[in-house]
Amino acid sequence: MEYILQPRFSQKRLKQVWLASGDQCSNDAISVFNRLSSGLAVKYPQVIFEKDMRESDISRANLNARRSGEKQTISQIYASDKVVVLLTFAFSNERPPPFPTARSRFALAAYEIVRSNFEARKQECSGTGNKRMDIALQYMTRRDCEAKASETSESIRARQDQLVDQL
Repeated sequence: MEYILQPRFSQKRLKQVWLASGDQCSNDAISVFNRLSSGLAVKYPQVIFEKDMRESDISRANLNARRSGEKQTISQIYASDKVVVLLTFAFSNERPPPFPTARSRFALAAYEIVRSNFEARKQECSGTGNKRMDIALQYMTRRDCEAKASETSESIRARQDQLVDQL
């Protein structure tokens, strides 16, 4: 599987490194997930957040992606004393193009081309080509991860206090 290296900077300093592989067949999700998670668990033995990926999880993610039109994620977090790695699978489900409301020849011809492309793509991945996944490995320092977690926790507490005050 090919990955694109995506360094992330903040204040002219490298903060995170992402390895991203998009537009993969989601019917391979479990085997890819098992290979990646087992390799990460060896190198980063402190599992911070772990959730197994089963066929039912993938089906649910694909269904929710189809309903909402938004990607649905499943993640795990691994760590060593100095590095944290977030493994994320983002599932999407492409929908067929809508039939045109305009009945002109041009609109119908354009629809036929787009529909034909959708059907061809759907035939990929053993007939499940409309169900796709993106995979990302997000590397950061343990210190930056803990600072971000603390910041997020404080933000949630502040929002909860604000909601309580509104009641």
